[in-house]
Amino acid sequence: MLIVLSVLKIIGIVLIVLAAVAAAVLFCPVRYEFDLDIDRRRVSFRINWLLHLLRFRFQYEEKAQLVLSVLFFQFDFLDEEQKEKRRKKREARASRKAAGKKKRSGREDDPSSDKKKKRPGFLRSAVRVISLVRQYDVLETAVPRLRVFLFRIRPRKLRGRIEFGLEDPSATGRIIGGLSLIPVFYQTDLRVQPDFETEESFVRGTAYARGHMLMIHAVIFLVGVLRQKNIRQFIGALRNRG
Repeated sequence: MLIVLSVLKIIGIVLIVLAAVAAAVLFCPVRYEFDLDIDRRRVSFRINWLLHLLRFRFQYEEKAQLVLSVLFFQFDFLDEEQKEKRRKKREARASRKAAGKKKRSGREDDPSSDKKKKRPGFLRSAVRVISLVRQYDVLETAVPRLRVFLFRIRPRKLRGRIEFGLEDPSATGRIIGGLSLIPVFYQTDLRVQPDFETEESFVRGTAYARGHMLMIHAVIFLVGVLRQKNIRQFIGALRNRG
């Protein structure tokens, strides 16, 4: 009896730990921050999650930086030294894989012929995907749910001033008309100033945004979309024709 109670106790502890981890993943906010200065050609985008245990940073000022930090470990994807190490590792894995295939088949394969047989051209694939999107009414199903999702993850703080103008005044007007349909732009402190009289296209100014999202919102969005029969049929058609 004591053994059974001990096993049940262990199972209960494991379930509590799993529930706590799931709650942390789903309900701990993913915080993001965006800072743009067009005149100085500077942009930065930062994300942190799980109380800064997981951090992502992209920054461009004279040169680009793309850094992922997990606990105390940092991975700079644009660092030349690290890129060279990753390239050598990929080449070593590819050579070992090719050697293994050659040993099993007992003949030497032509890698160029394999690349040709892998998949059709990009343009042909894109046309096929677009036709399937239209056939299964993917946009009509996904866009309303996408709007709800984007509203939930919208920036809670958005400020700045952007001035722009195009050579064609009608194009400038169309851009302003499109922005006016997005509530996030005119319900914040971000000011967009169009110039209809400019003779040269330009854009200048600064912008700052900060907000957060919950992973549960992404799960709700994905589940809501995947529950639709036409979306499942679309995914099946992609797999069958891939």
